[in-house]
Amino acid sequence: MLRRNNNNDNKIVMLMPKKIIPEQENKIYEGYTKGLNEIETAEYAGVAQPTVSVYWKKKELSAKVHGEALKKILEAHELELSFQKAQEYTGRGEKIIRKVWREHHLLPNGRVVNNRAVNEETKYKIYEARDLGMNQSEAARYANTSRSPVQRLWKKEGLEKIVDRNR
Repeated sequence: MLRRNNNNDNKIVMLMPKKIIPEQENKIYEGYTKGLNEIETAEYAGVAQPTVSVYWKKKELSAKVHGEALKKILEAHELELSFQKAQEYTGRGEKIIRKVWREHHLLPNGRVVNNRAVNEETKYKIYEARDLGMNQSEAARYANTSRSPVQRLWKKEGLEKIVDRNR
């Protein structure tokens, strides 16, 4: 933990956490293995959060979501929960859930594009239109959607725009 020195010289000094007893050290490590974050681990071990941070750094433990917490966040995606429902299910914040899903290349559940969900039938029609040689505007009309989902899906699949169809 950092703070300004009280001697009016504006130097920043590092505050070292108090010595911890072996029981607290075990609880800090146990909190890590359970997938608790730094704040939860600090409460569990009865120490301050900076103590946990310093201990994890010293032991080269990552502060990333791991263990049971990671499994639960990924499970929330499998259950097709929205961010709000996933927060309730996992006990984690939306920011953490978004980050984990993004790191695992998972799209948010119930994703809405232009206020309309892109269902499987629409996706199929968008890809079918591409195979038929339609450009994005025509594909959007064919799939009864806007150009935005067409652009997004084609870009995701690495498909190029059809500019000149030579019909």
